[in-house]
Amino acid sequence: MKINHDNEALVSASTSASEKNRRKILSMPFLLGMVSSSLARPPSPANAAQTAGEAVRRSAANIPGYGQPDVFYPASFAGKWRATRVIVSSLSAEISDPIMSKVLASVPLPLTLFYDVRFITVDGDDNVNTNANSNEKVIADRQFNEASYFNALKEAVEQSQSQQKVSMPSIQTIVWSPFNPNVCTINYNDSSMKEIKVTKRAAELDMATGSISSSEYRRITNVSSTGTGNLPGGIPNISASRVLTKWKVNDTMSNSAGDESGKQKQSVEGLEVVYSDGAMGGDPMSMGIGSGGGGGAKQPQMISKSRLRLQKLD
Repeated sequence: MKINHDNEALVSASTSASEKNRRKILSMPFLLGMVSSSLARPPSPANAAQTAGEAVRRSAANIPGYGQPDVFYPASFAGKWRATRVIVSSLSAEISDPIMSKVLASVPLPLTLFYDVRFITVDGDDNVNTNANSNEKVIADRQFNEASYFNALKEAVEQSQSQQKVSMPSIQTIVWSPFNPNVCTINYNDSSMKEIKVTKRAAELDMATGSISSSEYRRITNVSSTGTGNLPGGIPNISASRVLTKWKVNDTMSNSAGDESGKQKQSVEGLEVVYSDGAMGGDPMSMGIGSGGGGGAKQPQMISKSRLRLQKLD
């Protein structure tokens, strides 16, 4: 029992000492300013008007190295589009993306793919005011677009007459949220997994010329069920890539391919170039392009180059 009383006395003394130290520290002048500045205050009119989703995204943008929270597009982009992607060139990049590497090596180029893409607001709604003067922030639905592109590529590979047959897995789940647009996790039906995490971003929207330019530096983690290269299955393989994209809104309306209605629709032309930064040996936030984090860093290598065309669907 004596031991229990002694323990209670020690806890009481420790609590009392901690309370005194806490009051002493908080009374220091330099901390008073910090505490007062962090107290809740009424939001400014600009901040009060933003949505909860936008508030989360702006907070995430303050993390060092992330840049702006996402690539923003004109309000007229909101909704679904029919995409035509022509992959005009591709080099092997097994480290960066083992699936795409084998696929693009097995089909003749240029390869033309047709699939749907979607743009939504920061709150996940694609039914917005498409007026050019609208303040809605529109982003790409990366979950929908990633699945749509992958399935189109899978279908093209299955229909290919190439002698080098490649089997692509099917997507089981894709985890992505417009409130945290920097991470997209894809799980395949063969137990493999890929995580795409944007660690650096720069983007520019020029409303005067109707052009959108972006550069995203991504950390890619592949976990293969059968192993990649010299790595056994289940071992994460981390690499990096940079995606450069530019879109230009056409000044004139055009008819979509195969559309006999004669109705003219909005169209957008684009170009996408993907560079591989090889295997990463350290923290991607501490590296520049071509500085892989290890002694054997390689210079960036172009993985693919694609011409893109979007036409608005009803």
